[in-house]
Amino acid sequence: MTAALPLPRTPMIGRYVINEMLDPRKHGPQLWEALGGTELNDYVGFMNWPIISSESQFVGHLNQMTKPGAKRSLIDRLLSRPATSDIYAIVRDGRALGIRAYRSIDLNHRTVESGRVVKSRSLAGTLASLESTYLAMVRAFDECGFRRWESETSAENIAARRAMEKSGLTLEGIARSARQVHGRDCDLARYAITADDWPKAKAAMERKLYPGPAMDSTAIG
Repeated sequence: MTAALPLPRTPMIGRYVINEMLDPRKHGPQLWEALGGTELNDYVGFMNWPIISSESQFVGHLNQMTKPGAKRSLIDRLLSRPATSDIYAIVRDGRALGIRAYRSIDLNHRTVESGRVVKSRSLAGTLASLESTYLAMVRAFDECGFRRWESETSAENIAARRAMEKSGLTLEGIARSARQVHGRDCDLARYAITADDWPKAKAAMERKLYPGPAMDSTAIG
């Protein structure tokens, strides 16, 4: 069995957006502003984030997320395995407007989860938002040879679910009461796309992102 290649941590550069490794000191204040300060609590509830009440607390939480130990599961830490999560800032016109991550990276089984996705209102639903996902998927499937991409969101988050479906993901089920968010049960909608599905989904995204003559997607990031 051929393993997937490790995911590079270099920037993914597109026409509308750049995915670059999250730097809490640089990106934190930009994200705090873009996400509307304490309004960001509306975005991240199902992720089990604490209630964020200040910019300094937010930047501190990002610092915790990006610490090497925070990126690894307990089993990974006990077995001294490498980090299994890489967190990126989604940057448009020099400003961070969201974050995304590769999580549960399994090189042997060639599976990866897209997680920690938080997008500002000015980013969500735009070509830049779609391109951020496209670039991340190109890296996983085309550059590194992954065979399965997974993602999940609150079953009530219709906007996020539509975005996943526009990216070619298929709903695989609803996990009932999978999380408790501030004392309330939360159902999760679980989606996935495989390497067999990817060429069709990739072509559909490219038609939306880059209308006109066919292009070589490897030229983007």
